[in-house]
Amino acid sequence: MLRQVITISLLAFPIFGYTQPGVQMYPPKEELGVIVFDKGTGLDTSCRFRSEGPLVIDIPIPAVVNEKEINADGTLKDASKLIRNQVIGAKARIIFPGWDVDDKATFDEVNPEVDTIKFNDKFVGIKTGLNDQWVLQQFEVDIQDLKFAHGTNTLRIDIDTANVGNGDIWCTAVDWVAVKFDVAAPYVLAHGITGDMTTWDESNSPGVLQALDETGVLYTRFSTGANGSITENGRDLMKKIGAFLKEHKSDKIHAIAHSKGGLDIQAMVALMPKNNYFKVISLSTLSTPHYGSILADLSMLALLKNNNIRTNGPDNGWLDIYLTEAWLATQSGRAPEPPGLSDLQTRATASAISIGFAGNISPTYTIGANADLNQNRSLDESEVEGMPVEFTALWSPAWHILRDHASAHLVETQKKIVFGVTVWTTIYFEATNTSTARDNDLSVTTFSANPDYGQPLGDVSANHATVKSGENIQKILDKTVPMR
Repeated sequence: MLRQVITISLLAFPIFGYTQPGVQMYPPKEELGVIVFDKGTGLDTSCRFRSEGPLVIDIPIPAVVNEKEINADGTLKDASKLIRNQVIGAKARIIFPGWDVDDKATFDEVNPEVDTIKFNDKFVGIKTGLNDQWVLQQFEVDIQDLKFAHGTNTLRIDIDTANVGNGDIWCTAVDWVAVKFDVAAPYVLAHGITGDMTTWDESNSPGVLQALDETGVLYTRFSTGANGSITENGRDLMKKIGAFLKEHKSDKIHAIAHSKGGLDIQAMVALMPKNNYFKVISLSTLSTPHYGSILADLSMLALLKNNNIRTNGPDNGWLDIYLTEAWLATQSGRAPEPPGLSDLQTRATASAISIGFAGNISPTYTIGANADLNQNRSLDESEVEGMPVEFTALWSPAWHILRDHASAHLVETQKKIVFGVTVWTTIYFEATNTSTARDNDLSVTTFSANPDYGQPLGDVSANHATVKSGENIQKILDKTVPMR
């Protein structure tokens, strides 16, 4: 817009200023890799002339990669590594609508409008446009020129630089600014039953956090109810993940889950409102009992604390041993308990699948584990290393039961009553045999860990604790980091 002037001896004197109509270009939706700034210094001004100073717009961008990869000034320590790992793209685009840019104007006494643009003190281009119109501006910068987390980016527009000495001739304005770049979605780690976020510490899961750090992805982990139901933990995860994503201006996550954590994540997705505010773009599970575990079936029977528990049919002895040891384990206060334990039963997981509380994330990548490391069809002492030592008596019967039995369920309860008082109660249950021996990790079979709705990444030689390894996490990262 040309400011009305009276020309005397080639000097221009400003008479009045101008305002522009409401912006006709709306900003893009803020999502993963799209950061939008619609309020702040330098935005939503009247049409500004050079004498009023440049438009200076500060643009904070949250950490979208691992904070260990960010320098004190907010720049990336090794952008080339992150680009090579497909964590972030090589370029970013700065996008904003510019008002009334008369770069094509032709007047004898004045030059066309030249508004120069700098991003973090680097020249990136010159605005283009039309008189009294909004025109979208787009400029590309190197990703290493951006500042993340604690750093602040500055977009500076010097107005009408070709008419210095001629007075105020042209004005302009900016309504909003967006920064777009390609970036991997952040990762959320979900723990299993009786666990918490420390299950992912180096002492419990060697190499897991190191693999995430070395790749450079942004990640977090939360503690949910140690024995919480999948519904309770699903709601808790939804709230915590939502707050995390709001802070980092993202709307997508990858989930990596151990054991029951995989069921919690799927329950979370099932519970999300229709206008859900984030999406799980992949779920990767480590020995999650997607089809449940007979050990949960038996442990729930053991919790009935009756005088006698018997199977309807032949028993190889391991069932009786496990039921006795499982009941003793409950006395420690550290064994799995309802309601979380209930959700691990084979009938409970079948029900969850039937009502959409499982099998609802695509893709779901799965890894199962076989604790028989030397394949000698027996359980050696070294093969239980890493499993809770207070439950040592459980592991041998658990391994045999998982190999030979698929499920167990209550058949009937019989009571012996003397003079109106129950003096003895017998619980009868039925155990279903497997057609062939099933590999397992002392808690979950490879059959259950690899449901038909999943994409197996390959079973590994490990038990239920050691399946949480850096090597397995790297396998997951190689598959999921490139996803957008």
